[in-house]
Amino acid sequence: MSSSITADGPGDRQQQNQAALAHVLFDPATSSTERWGWFHMERPDPRTAVSEELEPQWQEPNRAEIDHLSAREARITLGTTAAGATAFTVGVGGAFVHLAALGIAVVGIPLAVGIHRLAAWQLERAFRVRDEAYRDYQTHHQAWKARRSAFSQEQQRVLDSMKEWFPFTASRSQRVDVFGGTPEGWSSLLATLGTSLLAQGQALTVLDFTETHIALPLARFTRTVGLPVHAIGLPRTLADSGLLQGLQGAEIATLVAEALSVLNPTPLSHTEITTYSDLLIAVTESLERGYTFRRLAAGLQVLSSIARPADEDFPLSREETRAILSRLGTVGASPAANDALRHLRRLIADLAVHETPPPDNDATAAREPLRLCPAQGLVVTYTTGGDSTSKAFLDALVLRRLQHHLSSQQRTPGQDVVFLAGADRFSAPVLDSLTRAARRAEVRLILLFEQLHEQHQHLLGNRDSATVLMRLGNAKEATMAADNIGREHRFTLTQVSTSTGTTYTHGTSINHGAQKSTSTTDSTGDSSNRQAWRWTDDSHSRNSSQTEGASESTSWGSSVSESTAEAETTGTTETRTYEHTVEPSTLQNLPPTAFIVIAPGPGGRLVQAGDCDPGIALRPTTHIARPAVRRGEHGPA
Repeated sequence: MSSSITADGPGDRQQQNQAALAHVLFDPATSSTERWGWFHMERPDPRTAVSEELEPQWQEPNRAEIDHLSAREARITLGTTAAGATAFTVGVGGAFVHLAALGIAVVGIPLAVGIHRLAAWQLERAFRVRDEAYRDYQTHHQAWKARRSAFSQEQQRVLDSMKEWFPFTASRSQRVDVFGGTPEGWSSLLATLGTSLLAQGQALTVLDFTETHIALPLARFTRTVGLPVHAIGLPRTLADSGLLQGLQGAEIATLVAEALSVLNPTPLSHTEITTYSDLLIAVTESLERGYTFRRLAAGLQVLSSIARPADEDFPLSREETRAILSRLGTVGASPAANDALRHLRRLIADLAVHETPPPDNDATAAREPLRLCPAQGLVVTYTTGGDSTSKAFLDALVLRRLQHHLSSQQRTPGQDVVFLAGADRFSAPVLDSLTRAARRAEVRLILLFEQLHEQHQHLLGNRDSATVLMRLGNAKEATMAADNIGREHRFTLTQVSTSTGTTYTHGTSINHGAQKSTSTTDSTGDSSNRQAWRWTDDSHSRNSSQTEGASESTSWGSSVSESTAEAETTGTTETRTYEHTVEPSTLQNLPPTAFIVIAPGPGGRLVQAGDCDPGIALRPTTHIARPAVRRGEHGPA
């Protein structure tokens, strides 16, 4: 049984998606400016977009009135029942002697029944009015819900049509240093940034020393739109790379000597560099034509007196061999020169193993020089070999070859961009020398560092360059980066205090009082009576009275008082602190495609965040053009 992938298979769909993404990334509308990624602008929460019309609220009628009518109806019902029972008892018992009670019962029962019906009707009417009001409320509330739902749907439609991702344009510094990140993040950064640069007609060179093939997505997108892509894998294609082509013998000697200086943990002295250079010049000046690593390795073997020129596959002619042997007395005489010769012979021989001769067995056949900074399109040069000394030497050779090319190129300034992935393999002086060569050639240099070493810490926030921070897994590196971003003052809650107290007071008092009083009252009165019309004597009387009284009272009293008081106090304390603007833990936990840019701006240094995932370009919420911002702004921080 055989199987095949149809036209609608997963492979074709993946190619279609890749083609669609490539055309969006290369679209002039999306690539009119340099695009490092996208920044995100929060859209309003649809839950907060509600109508200003207030929701109808239900409020129960006056419950006291209904309770009053209910209680009244119950009392009347009880009274009517009692009156009926009384009339029945009187009638059955034949106790007609109580005519008054019988009359009350006979007359009161119809009256009580009528009052009862009236009370029941009033109560029923109150409930009916309440039910009608509740039905009206339900009608209005349903209408309000329908209007709110329509309003929310309209708001959601408006929000769905709003864009939330916008192109991110960082500072166009001549040099950009990218610290941290993962292979996935670097691949996304190259794809997003590289497509916008290629769409503007710039040529890209990528030197990848990481062995992770970070330029592969960019190469696929570039081929999809028809732009030229040239890939060079070293040392596998060393024979066809042209690494040494276009150079004179003295230039090759200088190139290798400088590469050895880069390879050495400590910079070589001038004497050591001269020794390496003299050894190579002794070989290159003896060769007639065609410089390859196989021919250089053979010449060093002759110079070391360990070569076997009689072998059929020996790449040097007899004349070249005799010319090298004639120089044995001028080089390699000192112990230091012999050590340098052995070291140089071993490194060149390791590379020569990967350099196979051309099909016509012409070891001196002319080859095209190494492609660096092409006229258009993309050139990717990558090296493999693990952590071997041979790979480190090859990386140094490629780097120095690039620097030589920058010093001698005749391209139009400003059209070339060079990406160097794995820049932390080289010391700061080496990178500074490369930066100077790129600045003289007006070529943009973007360096990608897998780690942030202390020797490269001075590059953070350099006023002549921009810095891009991606995920930094090491805590020390993240702290160095956070210190460079800066700190700011904040008010931080540092203390919460709660105190609770209870006061209990108990008191008892006893009062005793006694009072005694005595009073005496004396009264005296005189009276006389004279009658004028009588010839008799006047009458006269005198009376007196005395009253004494005494009173005595005694009072007793006692009182007891108790009081309880509870108090609770809660307080908070805020302290002004000086903390990192971006915490180190944030840098350690960044998503693979997220980054923070530190770049010089008109008003000072700018700190901005973005995401370089190229797939964001296909989202319906992504804006194809950058929104207008005020002068001095580059996007939200």
